[in-house]
Amino acid sequence: MIIIKLNEVVVELTDLLLEKLKIYIQGIGGNESGGILVGGFIPTENKYVITDASVPCSKDESGPTYFIRNRENAQKIIDKIWIDSKGTINYLGEWHTHGCEMPMPSNTDKRLLQMILRDRSNVWNEVFMLIVGRNNTFYLGMTNNKSKGKTVAAVSLGRDKHAYIFD
Repeated sequence: MIIIKLNEVVVELTDLLLEKLKIYIQGIGGNESGGILVGGFIPTENKYVITDASVPCSKDESGPTYFIRNRENAQKIIDKIWIDSKGTINYLGEWHTHGCEMPMPSNTDKRLLQMILRDRSNVWNEVFMLIVGRNNTFYLGMTNNKSKGKTVAAVSLGRDKHAYIFD
């Protein structure tokens, strides 16, 4: 488990989530992978717990520098977890891989977050983007309704400080 503070918001990444994403680290010459992030919000602690992520499906599109998830498949997953959890687990954002160390969001990634907020795809105020890089690195960015999709807080964790992340 990893706990990160982004401004006044606490974000917990569960071990289940990290183990799942480890499988999709993008190798040299490989295509990006991605999906949605799901979890819950604990208002009394101003804390999001990202519990799980969807895995790529055959209807997704990907290449070495892009990933486009299938919206219908993602919505089915969101609907199921919402019902199964009796309304405690829902969509929290997006994840995908980049074929580099120390990944950063592209302009396309930033536009996606803005679109999510415009579409009201999120239940809670914040939306997250997790980008998995090579060699145990990742980027976690957060945006919210007030910022209209502009990143309000982000952290990049590198292998030297946090080599345990995907070990």
